[in-house]
Amino acid sequence: MYVASRYDRYWAMAAHLSILLLPFIAPIVILILRANSKFVRHHATQALLFHFVWLILMTISGWLCWILIGFPMLVVFGLMGIWGTIRGILAALNEERYHYPITGNWI
Repeated sequence: MYVASRYDRYWAMAAHLSILLLPFIAPIVILILRANSKFVRHHATQALLFHFVWLILMTISGWLCWILIGFPMLVVFGLMGIWGTIRGILAALNEERYHYPITGNWI
């Protein structure tokens, strides 16, 4: 368990929430601004990796909509993105380590 300040928790939460506005830019900026905090660095790298993998999955699902299998995949991956982001936010606020379900412990 990390010992994080209140501001570190907010930065980590912002990295997860960045999927709504700036999915790739915000975690990189957070990594640069808060490079000295292991807690923020962990959450920002996990969020960045998830945003990248999630974009790939959603793109593949979009292309597969031509053969109708992509529609259920869009729903499943969309719900997974929402659930994973909420879980990441809660983990950041509770000072816990978190790995997204589809990325695991890659970094």
